[in-house]
Amino acid sequence: MADDATANSTSTTKAGSGTDKAKLHALIHAQAMDGQSFWSATLQTLGMADGGKARETDIIVDSLDDAVSALQMMIEEQQLLDNNIQWTFPHTPFGDFHATPTDLLTAFAKWARDKETPDTTTTTTSPDHTPVPIDWTKIRINASKAFRRLSS
Repeated sequence: MADDATANSTSTTKAGSGTDKAKLHALIHAQAMDGQSFWSATLQTLGMADGGKARETDIIVDSLDDAVSALQMMIEEQQLLDNNIQWTFPHTPFGDFHATPTDLLTAFAKWARDKETPDTTTTTTSPDHTPVPIDWTKIRINASKAFRRLSS
């Protein structure tokens, strides 16, 4: 009798797996609103994780303040083009984190710094190996790359 229960549970699992596979297949090949498959859209989104490759027309600035200003100008231009409420960040819980939209733009700008910039906020290049803060006024930042990531 135990063998019958095991057989039934095994067949149920196999049937469930087939159903799940069919659902997954249908989801992968379903069309998003713009006609692109969800799978293709996912791959495109994941491909933008690094902001894409630098382009000749990218705006490269030499300080964090300049990068934030450039991002603010890009957002203003995009708002004029598409009049989309997303650029006011209506669903971002700034208050919960004691943050502002400028803090958000600053984070994206820091993310888009030049590859030669250290990955941490401090570096130990001093002779006595004490942490030295990064001088964000002398860092090259690709503001266009930050904007592409922000808009993805």
